[in-house]
Amino acid sequence: MRLERALVSQIARLASLEHSEKSGERLYDDAALDQLAAEMQKILDYVDDLSALSVDGVPPTQHGVEVNSRLREDELSPGLTPDEALENAAARSGDHLLVPQVIGET
Repeated sequence: MRLERALVSQIARLASLEHSEKSGERLYDDAALDQLAAEMQKILDYVDDLSALSVDGVPPTQHGVEVNSRLREDELSPGLTPDEALENAAARSGDHLLVPQVIGET
């Protein structure tokens, strides 16, 4: 399947590949669309190649190689006091941070 310029232009627009300060300005000329189409076609051809591979008997994996996680155990440690946590706050009420109301404004 050959990608047509109109389809490539639509994909570029939907993928936000166009960046312009002027609404509706055409950013890609025919040569640029042809180049994008060729790059997208290479991706599609590679996916087709992958689809042709037999994966019978291959277990699903998250990683190509076995990964042993070396995460540490969670340990309780002292945190900040409310005064330490809020010492640079622009506004506070007791032990609470005050922020401007954004929901239910009238």
